[in-house]
Amino acid sequence: MIQITDHSIEAVAALLYNLIYDQDGGEGWTPEEPCYDPSYRATFLAFAEALLGTMRDHPGDPDAMLIQQARERIDRGKVSFGWETIAFDEGYSSLPKEAEKHMTAIWDFLANPLAAPEGAFLDLQELEP
Repeated sequence: MIQITDHSIEAVAALLYNLIYDQDGGEGWTPEEPCYDPSYRATFLAFAEALLGTMRDHPGDPDAMLIQQARERIDRGKVSFGWETIAFDEGYSSLPKEAEKHMTAIWDFLANPLAAPEGAFLDLQELEP
């Protein structure tokens, strides 16, 4: 797994955001164009940080359990009230619920971050074991 740093947290936050909002590589949240909404940015960053920590500390747990543990671990001082609710054109959903749908892609990214556009957020030092 990659090291947990500000860069890797933003890479996973961007990956989640881009997957959830069906953004193609080079669109959505990129190193050149961060998430446009400050509260969404803070929410995705805080959730990615909690998720990465949980994945590191409990690598054998099922994905649903990792998501639940990340939910409980999130730093509430970094997110706004109602942080779990995210908007779509057709309504609302839960960030943890949507993130759970993309856990395979997150594991794949952590195993081979340079295979995804979000790998551009990382420094080469972060890829060393």
